[in-house]
Amino acid sequence: METETEVVLIENDVDYSPFSSQVLSCLPPLPWSVSSEDVSTPVRKQLRHLLVFSVDPPGCKDIDDALHCTSLPNGNFEVGVHIADVTNFVHPGTPLDDEASKRGTSVYLVDRRFDMLPKPLTGIIFLQAEVERLAFSVIWEMSPEAEIISTRFTKSIIKSSAALSYVEAHARMDDSRLTNTVTTDLRNMNTLAKIMRQKRIDRGALTLASAEVKFQIDAATHDPLDIGMCAAKFASFLISMYQPNTRDSNRPESRGFGESRMLILLGQNMISFRRKFFLKQWGGLACRDHSKQKAFQARRKKKSFCCSKHTNSRNTNASITLQVLICT
Repeated sequence: METETEVVLIENDVDYSPFSSQVLSCLPPLPWSVSSEDVSTPVRKQLRHLLVFSVDPPGCKDIDDALHCTSLPNGNFEVGVHIADVTNFVHPGTPLDDEASKRGTSVYLVDRRFDMLPKPLTGIIFLQAEVERLAFSVIWEMSPEAEIISTRFTKSIIKSSAALSYVEAHARMDDSRLTNTVTTDLRNMNTLAKIMRQKRIDRGALTLASAEVKFQIDAATHDPLDIGMCAAKFASFLISMYQPNTRDSNRPESRGFGESRMLILLGQNMISFRRKFFLKQWGGLACRDHSKQKAFQARRKKKSFCCSKHTNSRNTNASITLQVLICT
């Protein structure tokens, strides 16, 4: 199994080497916590008072986004999506930044993972429950009909109150006996997400979905014991319903963030693509035909060129970053 794993990594140009001492020297002193400078800087809003929560697959450790949904006195809702602020720790031109650019994404195999960033850093970036973390936040005021009234973007400090799995989120929403604030906010956000999803479908949005495969692995031998399909829950679409709200990108308060949101979405999609690609290989569906593999690599390069060409007229830096995200 170890040999097969190494073959898969080499065939797909995955860098799984240990991080160098130069890269590790870029990490902040540990243990890390939000500093007084982070709190006092005017560019970072204090949002620790908000009831923020995350919804992720069962067993997820990489909690890179979180949500909040608050009822307003005028009958509208304040809805927020908070993304882990990696840029506070990865600075341009450093060995850490160069290494992350080369790796391009974290790679998930069935029984292990290879991180784009060193593990000590991921431990202080992700938005775990009951821990103060730095984030980028986009906050909307939305009507009960899911119409966007206003949009604002800010760096922030948040403190997640709950890290929920899809199953836990659905259990909360379905249990009529639960009336606590997190459950109520989750139901409101779910209602708005369903309205937005239907509106996009009515406008002709393309819906792409595929089943997620789940493996049961022997802890001692790492051999696969069983394979199954993960049931799709609407909670898994919550974040995706709010992130592509680009209809307001021409408003003054959100101008210039179109490329940023595109990069966030593309980065997440490429991580998902890599995960599914490797799951297929481990599931016995790998093709050892090198001619087909070369054709696949050619398609990747072609896709990168098209994306770069599409965005180049708007933002040269964005086009370069897009190319890195897709090619690596």
